[in-house]
Amino acid sequence: MLTLYVALVMVFTVLVVAVHMIPHNAIAAQIEHSLPVFDSEGAYPWVTSVDGRARLDNFTDCYMLNVAFCADSNHPVDAALRNYRYRGNADMIACMHELVEGNLQDSLFEYGKYWHGYQVTLRPLLTVMDYAQIRWLNGVLLALLLAVVLALMWQRLPAGYAVCLMVSLALVHSFVLPWSLQYSNCYYVMLVSMIALLAWPSLSETRLKMAMSFFAVGAITVFFDFFTSPIITLGVPLTVLLLWKREPVTWRTLAVPCVAWAAGFALLWASKWAVAYLLVGYNALAEVTDSVEIHSVGTSTDTMAGMWLSMVKGWFYPSAGNVLKFAILGMLTLLAVWAGRGRQALRDNVWLLALSGIVLAWMLATTHHCYTHVNISSRMYLVSWFATLCFYFKIIDFDKLKRYVRFRS
Repeated sequence: MLTLYVALVMVFTVLVVAVHMIPHNAIAAQIEHSLPVFDSEGAYPWVTSVDGRARLDNFTDCYMLNVAFCADSNHPVDAALRNYRYRGNADMIACMHELVEGNLQDSLFEYGKYWHGYQVTLRPLLTVMDYAQIRWLNGVLLALLLAVVLALMWQRLPAGYAVCLMVSLALVHSFVLPWSLQYSNCYYVMLVSMIALLAWPSLSETRLKMAMSFFAVGAITVFFDFFTSPIITLGVPLTVLLLWKREPVTWRTLAVPCVAWAAGFALLWASKWAVAYLLVGYNALAEVTDSVEIHSVGTSTDTMAGMWLSMVKGWFYPSAGNVLKFAILGMLTLLAVWAGRGRQALRDNVWLLALSGIVLAWMLATTHHCYTHVNISSRMYLVSWFATLCFYFKIIDFDKLKRYVRFRS
């Protein structure tokens, strides 16, 4: 585990420094060509996909291009670890125009609390593509990865679990992902993790190997993610893995990968601050302290109870989406009561409900972030929906339903 940790820190550091060696003039033109998309769509546009209408976060995608543009390739180590950005005012799109045109109203400042690992893919792509073209590539890659995941699940598990995954993805509007780079980061880690765990059983054949695998997943998540919905990289792969193993799931079996994932996430995040301090003398602790306060309890007059009450009200708001979700849960509950497999099935599969609850634990730790960035954090409910639908699939006796349908016909 120690060797894995050291290797990850070294690989992450080398990768971010390497991509910041790409000359500024190699990406500047493509970033400039990307601005018309933001001008026409705005910072938070609504888009419609097969799973309904959802709001994008072009603001953060613009921020990602901002960080890429501000990097000084003549000093790649400093640029990779300090992660300069420009924000002259609250309008990020206007800031990008100021940045590209050289009319800066304020100086650059550090944004080094994150690894900004997305730059490892974004900067090379910006040498040949603009933002609109990267969106198209994003859609193709996500579709291919999802197809591989579904094929592996279809091969190794009953087909119903693949259906549960597709329904869960639709319920949290995942099919708008091609339009958003920052939404996509965690989905890439989630899908690749599922492929690796299903394709190579040796990664989880012992408790230690499972812990190491999820330690790595947590570490890779914090490397690429912009603090969107990281919990999906734990909850969804772990649900699929434990269903595939078809062994009795104890609380220890559930706890080990969760603790390992959290350790990888926390240690590798803190390691960025240590590496930045050792290599370029940048002390990120002040920025990190402010971030922890903002993401957990916030700095406004909103109380924790008030923020939670607001989020809970959102779950019960009489929208078409919420009505559909409660209709699905109500129908499945009725089927479970009428055609359930019995109390033993409930006891054997209650771990799925426990796993769905890790979202609440994440919300408790990052209440203010979830409250203020609901369009971003709402995708973490993918874990709750997937684990819950799998729970119903496990406890409902579908043979009994088939016999009833044949009898009635």
